[in-house]
Amino acid sequence: MSSSVHRQPPFSEFKFTPFEITYRLSVPENGGVYRLNDLRGTLYVGKTNSLRRRFQEHLDPNNWLIQQALQHRDGRLKFGWKAISSSEKRGQQERQLIQYYEPPCNRVMFEGE
Repeated sequence: MSSSVHRQPPFSEFKFTPFEITYRLSVPENGGVYRLNDLRGTLYVGKTNSLRRRFQEHLDPNNWLIQQALQHRDGRLKFGWKAISSSEKRGQQERQLIQYYEPPCNRVMFEGE
């Protein structure tokens, strides 16, 4: 018998809202980590000191990676977030989420590259 190991996400307490400008007020102004998802899964992971501001910034047509996700989405895009007050913890959670989900729209630059 083979047993499969299922990796658990770093945390699952995300709240989600449709990724449309009319839903911006449902996103808190707190700092935290966030994900953009469609039916395929997580497309992008980020951290911010203002979730609502970042939500609005990602709707900017000059944000090339997010615009690619919007144009080539599979189903409705959703913005998921978790409020985290500590900047250090936000950074740790962002790295864990990127490692877990391997989102295609993330371009991660490691120190020294």
